[in-house]
Amino acid sequence: HHYSHILALYRYTDWTENALYVSNDGKGDGLFHTVHLLQGGKLRPLLGEPAADFSHHQNLAGSLGMAYGYCTELLGFMRNRHEGKVTGLAAFGKPIHADTIVDTYVFGKTGIRSKLSDRGELREFLSGLAASSTKEDMAASIQEALERVVLGWLEPLVREHDIKYIGMNGGIFAN
Repeated sequence: HHYSHILALYRYTDWTENALYVSNDGKGDGLFHTVHLLQGGKLRPLLGEPAADFSHHQNLAGSLGMAYGYCTELLGFMRNRHEGKVTGLAAFGKPIHADTIVDTYVFGKTGIRSKLSDRGELREFLSGLAASSTKEDMAASIQEALERVVLGWLEPLVREHDIKYIGMNGGIFAN
């Protein structure tokens, strides 16, 4: 699943060096994110090696796609269909819960993890935040949190590998 995202990116770029190919979504193959490095015209996995995808499932509470999908539902839209509506609604709100959401994630060059135990706890956590805010503010909060976590996750990799290009694919990058 994620390797397909990576290969689609690779197919439509002409980069040969210093590029990251990133996939991130809800939970394809039991994973929600992978990263490949392009050096010397060859892709190599930094996180989420294809052979390991099926045996090393990630805690779904750490899935930004899952969190965004839950927020989509909590705001009255259809998950896995109307996330773009949340993205648009975010422009009209204030990210009052972004810090609180970001604080539930641990991220860096080794990936994204959650301090929450599972996706049920993630949903309950987000439901509590949504109940105490307007739809616009909740949309702005999940959007900003998603952006901050992705940046915090990728910035160390960019520095460590002297990255010039980043290709991103998968559900969350449409948000």
